Amino acid sequence: MNALVAILSEKGIDATSLSSKISLALASLAHRGKEIQLIEKEVVNMHVKMGIGYFDFLDKYSYEDEKVVVHFAGKILFEEKIRQKIGENFSERVAQNVAILYETIGTECFSFLQGSWTLTLLDKCSNKLLAARDQFGNRPLFYYTENNMLMIASQAKAVYSSFEGAKTLNENAIIEYLLYGDIAKHKQNFYANIHSLPPAHVLEYDIENRHLSINPYYILPYKNCTAPYNPYEEPYFADTLRTKLIESVKGNFCQQESVAMGLSGGLDSSSIVYVARKFCPDTKITAFTAVNSYDDKEIGWAKKVAEELQIEWVKVPCTEEHIKNELPQAIQSQDIPIFSLSTFAQWKIMQTIGEYGCKMVVDGQGSDEMLAGYAAFYPPFMRFLRHEWIVKDYLSEILHLKNSPMSPKTLALMSLKDFAKKHYYRQEERLAKKVNEIAFQAIDSQVLENYFAREQQEEPYKRVLNDYLYASYTQDLPQILHWGEYSAAQFGIDYMTPFSDSVDLVEYVFQIPSTQKIHQQWNKYMLRKAMVGIVNEEILWRSEKLGFYIPEQKWYEQLNATMKVYVGDQIKDEQLIDLQQIIDVWDKKFSLGDIRFQRLAFRLYSYLLWKNGLKEKKML
Repeated sequence: MNALVAILSEKGIDATSLSSKISLALASLAHRGKEIQLIEKEVVNMHVKMGIGYFDFLDKYSYEDEKVVVHFAGKILFEEKIRQKIGENFSERVAQNVAILYETIGTECFSFLQGSWTLTLLDKCSNKLLAARDQFGNRPLFYYTENNMLMIASQAKAVYSSFEGAKTLNENAIIEYLLYGDIAKHKQNFYANIHSLPPAHVLEYDIENRHLSINPYYILPYKNCTAPYNPYEEPYFADTLRTKLIESVKGNFCQQESVAMGLSGGLDSSSIVYVARKFCPDTKITAFTAVNSYDDKEIGWAKKVAEELQIEWVKVPCTEEHIKNELPQAIQSQDIPIFSLSTFAQWKIMQTIGEYGCKMVVDGQGSDEMLAGYAAFYPPFMRFLRHEWIVKDYLSEILHLKNSPMSPKTLALMSLKDFAKKHYYRQEERLAKKVNEIAFQAIDSQVLENYFAREQQEEPYKRVLNDYLYASYTQDLPQILHWGEYSAAQFGIDYMTPFSDSVDLVEYVFQIPSTQKIHQQWNKYMLRKAMVGIVNEEILWRSEKLGFYIPEQKWYEQLNATMKVYVGDQIKDEQLIDLQQIIDVWDKKFSLGDIRFQRLAFRLYSYLLWKNGLKEKKML
């Protein structure tokens, strides 16, 4: 676990002040690396200060020669491709390999780096400062500009700890959060002037010309073909997917003495742990599962996996009292308000993993987005079959609705809602009022008007299921990965995800036709087929909802009084939203079990805790 910070500024700016800023920034990231190394260079008429925080093995992640300075954070998998490219110059030092690759092929070198990583690189020859992030957004990286200064950092808190101008909040992001609260689809840029470097992109600052550019170094290829289901192709797809998933899991596990595993009992985490146990038998695996007071249904499946594989299994209690006492700490670790209590449960698991002394955790994120694991993918899949007149497959799906995690009624309602959004609720203001009328009425009217008047990017046209999966994987997944990575980093733990840190695996999955990903209403059908003979058959062919479960509504009901008192106490201080309107309907909505309002109430509570925490630390 390590952290990166770099600051570039004009020479006229006090060097002592710059050193103070970068040291302050790295101190705010001490959970990612307590020891600090600073490198200072003068290039043209600019100061460049690069810092790296680390726990150990600094030599592996920092490198300098007469041409470049490289600071690297993260883990590289499948180094054989790098070895083949640079031959006898290959080193055990990751940063040195990056330097050699860059000196050989320029920014094309970043495509050779598979895994979970970020880096900063100073090119002394061309007077450029570069920063890059892995292909699928496993690790965060942020940048900020002010006058003739540029800052790059592993977390936003490092930036707003150092610059007053970085502390301005993004009202549009807050409005979107309060209105909808969609953890995947809504941008999480809660600071107006701090920007997240997109996955698979390189930031390049030409120091001599003072020009900043951001460009992709990699674009994920995929097939959006309209082929019907072909039973003769299925064995080939399943076998190849199995091989590539095994290689990805081995890349994460086999070089480690011990690994922690977040085990929900669902298909994704179970696939990883079964593969790891079979192909990396010398690695000690400890599984961690969140448990609550209301429902142990999913826990039973996690227990079944742990007992069958004979691995240590740790139950992590997660109760209302834990939430009341520790939610502010969990929010602080994320830098932004929490969207859902599932994030708190995940944070609690990471806290326990840290207490056990584990330095690396493996998670199953990424599978749902590329293999069609979410219920939301069913309506567009069925629509695709209808529109393309793939009649045989469509009728087969209708006949096998029992295999879906949803009832026919639920599927029909989802399809109707999807149709309404595309046609009747195309105007965003109308949709927002429908989705959350209470928040719509309570938010400051001028701020709301500015929000609806903002410039928006047009959604790309989606035709087949793979179009939807591609958008979900490239746009939504990086935001979902934020929560697990930040929670793990808070406790000095590396967060690895075999479904998103292997480029070979991901590229292959996006060559598989849509009709092999949902088949006979089995979601993640190809993963199920690939894991035949490896994963327990009962887990493999469960049709009900799988995976990470929390008793969401029960927790809201138990937190009701605490949230109401806290929100009520902020009525006079909050300018953005009229909290009195919320309080006036609070008891009625909770007594009716209105889950939409309860979610809004929690988001308000989380938002206020986050904002007040920033004020207490003088970050606003």
